[in-house]
Amino acid sequence: MILRSILTAFSTYSVIPVPGSRWDENSARFSMCAFPLIGAVIGVLLFLWSLISESLSMPGPIRTAGLFLIPLWISGGIHMDGFIDTCDALASHKSRDIKLSILKDPHVGAFALIDLGALFVIEYSLWSTLSPEFYDPLCVLLIHTFSRCLSGLSVLSFPIAQGSSMALMFAGAAREKGRAAMIIQLSECVLAAVLFCLRGPAGVLCMITGVIIFLFYRRLSEKQFGGLNGDQAGWFLTVAEAGMLAALVTGRVILRV
Repeated sequence: MILRSILTAFSTYSVIPVPGSRWDENSARFSMCAFPLIGAVIGVLLFLWSLISESLSMPGPIRTAGLFLIPLWISGGIHMDGFIDTCDALASHKSRDIKLSILKDPHVGAFALIDLGALFVIEYSLWSTLSPEFYDPLCVLLIHTFSRCLSGLSVLSFPIAQGSSMALMFAGAAREKGRAAMIIQLSECVLAAVLFCLRGPAGVLCMITGVIIFLFYRRLSEKQFGGLNGDQAGWFLTVAEAGMLAALVTGRVILRV
């Protein structure tokens, strides 16, 4: 059961090959609990790339490009797609029903492209600022795991928006085991938060930033869309990781804590 849930999480939310994996309700029930493991893999790969680029004395832009692209490559862009769709819907300033229909529209609007370009510039700048001197591999790993812990918690606890097939599929399966899945998910969130705090003030700042974005995400989800769907989950993961990365840079580079 545990192994199948892990395989389901990796086959759904990453491009890492998972031979023989198949989706069913049993494996989906705890797949969100395994979701943070993908973040851990990303964190390890980022650390290895940082070591390799430093040992080979790669130019700064090449090191930064790797740090920027690895999370996008491993996730297959699935969360970025949700970010784009949600930005499109929010920029419309239309009714809730129209916003939900925009989320299903395969076309990309101008405002989404503007937001995506701004996000890329911000993240690239943050990674370039986080030089090897200030790079904290555990904090970076926790950024990608904590965001997924909170994302899984939202699937288990947020109201589901009307017509949200993917969110409903995973949420419905997980909520059948409500207490067990919720306990695991909350335990993961608490563990990640404690590990952040053990990294000192910079880690605490990252953790607080993640929680604030999570609370904002809940309010936005209910007010703008009437509940959670898969696109909003992708938007949250993207914004949370950018926000926590900004908090890490603020703590390590600007405040030197």
